[in-house]
Amino acid sequence: MTEAKLAQVKKAITDGKLVQAAGGITEDVTQSDKLGYDWRNIYVNKILVRQVYVEQAVKAGTSDSPIVWKSGMSLIQNAYYTNNGETKVWMGAAGKQAEWTDSAFVPI
Repeated sequence: MTEAKLAQVKKAITDGKLVQAAGGITEDVTQSDKLGYDWRNIYVNKILVRQVYVEQAVKAGTSDSPIVWKSGMSLIQNAYYTNNGETKVWMGAAGKQAEWTDSAFVPI
């Protein structure tokens, strides 16, 4: 690569043209696999390139702040979940997807 071409690539990187050409950078925040923490997800062109743990101000998944259970969600071991006014603790494997009636959900 010539020095002129290298300088052109560096300029494209620093002025953001390459990132924009790749679809831009986006971020979102989702519940992580760890109690009391969220994932801060960073994407380039809708491809996840980085995840960072961010401590939650109000710890989700505790008895005071249970997570609202949804069908198909990955569950966190020992986390509290709520569904239709009922609260249970997930005692099964971390990351598993389970129905609300699964025996690993223990009522409190």
